[in-house]
Amino acid sequence: MQRRTVENEVVSWIIGLIAVTIAWMGIKIFYPKNWGPWETWSLIGIVSAFLIHELAHRLIATKGGFRSRFVISPPWLLVTIISGFLPIKIIAPGYVEVGAFSPMTPLSFKWLLYSVAGGPASNIALAIITLPLSKIVPGLFAVATINAYVAFFNLLPIPPLDGSKIFSTTKSLWALLFIASAALLAISYWM
Repeated sequence: MQRRTVENEVVSWIIGLIAVTIAWMGIKIFYPKNWGPWETWSLIGIVSAFLIHELAHRLIATKGGFRSRFVISPPWLLVTIISGFLPIKIIAPGYVEVGAFSPMTPLSFKWLLYSVAGGPASNIALAIITLPLSKIVPGLFAVATINAYVAFFNLLPIPPLDGSKIFSTTKSLWALLFIASAALLAISYWM
């Protein structure tokens, strides 16, 4: 049973990565010969944003004593792929499923909150690191901008996004993360 769960999670990660790539690149994904530096760095940006976001959720939940795994959500997978052909990108092919080994305690509830906040916080951290480095490696500007966008979008207080869960639990943490992501997004557009 454990082996099958691991195999299913690996398949979920692969499907999620393919969907995110299609969503971000749209029709261009099928014509890599026509890619310029922006498309290549953009692809690196969205893959890194997706992976770091979901892995942060998963690793923090596991550190807090929860069972966790990445699973595909078929309706959101479809929305993610369709958004590849729309002006607004919705990157949400799945989610980290979290389960407790024992009843919730205040400490485990805190770890659960850290896990939810960890996704957008990891995107903010990656944007903070890559934005100044983009002066040296210009392609990193795409990575910074995309991570700022993913954090900002995820922090919108709309269910089922991370922002709605954080906002309903602690508005101060939500405000801190939301302002940071908005500032990074604004800075990246003004640069």
